Amino acid sequence: MIEIQIGPDSTVVCRPSGDLDFPSSLTFHQVIADLLHPGLKIVIDLRHAHYVDAVGLHALIGTARRLRFVGGTARIVNADPRLRCLLRSVGADRLIEAPPATTSPPDAA
Repeated sequence: MIEIQIGPDSTVVCRPSGDLDFPSSLTFHQVIADLLHPGLKIVIDLRHAHYVDAVGLHALIGTARRLRFVGGTARIVNADPRLRCLLRSVGADRLIEAPPATTSPPDAA
């Protein structure tokens, strides 16, 4: 399943859930193709994606390339550490939004 939400600034938030594998990647690709227009900004929230295989990885990177081609942007948020590492290893780390920094409590003196 892929949930789509359009923010007040026209940014599209795409939230795939479950596995991002061959069958769901076809759906993901079609959803993005239906939304595609010049200047489109997409945030891909992977908080509920449990598994991403090679085809799913290709779909994520391909989405970013298609958007860049039409002057849009894509970024990935809430990817688990394994997927962040995989995206870095294939040179797609520019798509990943850094997780929020954690702050340590101040030392008690």
